[in-house]
Amino acid sequence: MKKITIERIRTVQWDKSNKWEFELEGLNEKFGGWTSTTSLEIGFFGVTTEALGSTGTEYISGHTYPTLTISYVDSEDLKITQFFTKWMQDCVSEDGYEVETVADAAKDFNVFKTLSTNETKHTWQGKVIPSGNITYTGDSDGSVPIYQVNFMVVAGSLKW
Repeated sequence: MKKITIERIRTVQWDKSNKWEFELEGLNEKFGGWTSTTSLEIGFFGVTTEALGSTGTEYISGHTYPTLTISYVDSEDLKITQFFTKWMQDCVSEDGYEVETVADAAKDFNVFKTLSTNETKHTWQGKVIPSGNITYTGDSDGSVPIYQVNFMVVAGSLKW
C-alpha cells in the first residue's frame, strides 16, 4: 500500500461542479420538465450494528436503505409542495388503517450529475417513496423560501 502524503493528496482532481437534474414520475409531466432542485443529498448505503452481549464486541446486524433528499423553490401557490403532499396522503388513509403497498406507492426517479462541460458524469435511477415530513426554511425578510422533501429509495441503480 502506498503511503499517503500531502504531495499525493495535491494530485487528486477534486469534484468542483455539482449541477443536478432531478426527474420524478408525475412531477415532471405536471410541471413541464421541472428540475428546480437547489440542493440534493444522497444517502447511499449503510450498515447497522449491535453489541454482542456484555463483551462490547459489535457485529453487523443489517443494512440501511438509500435515501434521497431534495431542496427546491416553489411557486407562491405551492404547486410542487401540493404534489408531494397529495402523494404522501395517498400512501396512507386518514385514519391510518389503510396503506398502499410499496410497489403501488413508489414513483420512478432519475438523478443526473453533470460536469461543468455539461457531460453527464453520474446517473441514478430507481423508485422512491416519500419519507418523513416536507420541511420549509424561510424568514420574513423576503428571502427565497426553500422546501425540502425526503425519500426512501426502494429500488435503483447507481452508475459511476
